Amino acid sequence: MQKSAVKPNLVVYTILIDGMCKCGKLKDARVLFSRLTVEGFQPDVHTYTVLIGGIYAATTTMLLDLPTDDGSPALKNLSGLCDNHQDVKVK
Repeated sequence: MQKSAVKPNLVVYTILIDGMCKCGKLKDARVLFSRLTVEGFQPDVHTYTVLIGGIYAATTTMLLDLPTDDGSPALKNLSGLCDNHQDVKVK
């Protein structure tokens, strides 16, 4: 796209970020997201929603693989974080 005369707009960037998130390339999506302002664009609610959705999907997958034994430091940290924010209680 950069080699052609076509100039991407915010919609094109948002679609690319969405595709990267859906393919599990979250790091690449975040890099592209950070380039938006360099390219002269201000991310809008749709762009943020796409990236947040990708982060949520990756986090959900990671949490499903989290060991749930009582001695797990990761589970204790997550439980403490949720308790501190009073959003979610982890059993």
